Amino acid sequence: MKTAEEIYERARTLPEALQREALHYLEFLLQRQRAIDEQAEWSNACLQHFASAYGPDDSVYDSV
Repeated sequence: MKTAEEIYERARTLPEALQREALHYLEFLLQRQRAIDEQAEWSNACLQHFASAYGPDDSVYDSV
């Protein structure tokens, strides 16, 4: 059984109030993942910008 199916099966046995709480927690997890993805996108964009702005002779900006 896939994880999503297992979540569904377990959640449907909960009372309505707890299903709503689980849904709110799921929204929290999705929001957290979007923030992680956005941070990664910004980091990559910054790295690409610096890589294009500085040449190999700019030793201050050498990668570690």
